[in-house]
Amino acid sequence: MTVFFSLCFGLFLFFLLLLFFFFFLLIFFRFTFLTIARSSATDSWNLWWHTTNRNRRLLFHYIDNLSSIFFDLFNYIKLR
Repeated sequence: MTVFFSLCFGLFLFFLLLLFFFFFLLIFFRFTFLTIARSSATDSWNLWWHTTNRNRRLLFHYIDNLSSIFFDLFNYIKLR
């Protein structure tokens, strides 16, 4: 019974990780390539470079905030 629950929990964590991965890809490609498609051909390289740098910083902040929320939640559960 314990093996069954641990397998179910492992599958749940795997699919949760997969969901976050696809969400990350969706945000990354949405902000980089769709912005390029709307720009003109002359400034596309400049726009791509600045957009990816800006969005990379935004994504790092997003991941950092998300991980700190999970760590705070883990510490709260651990200390109770």
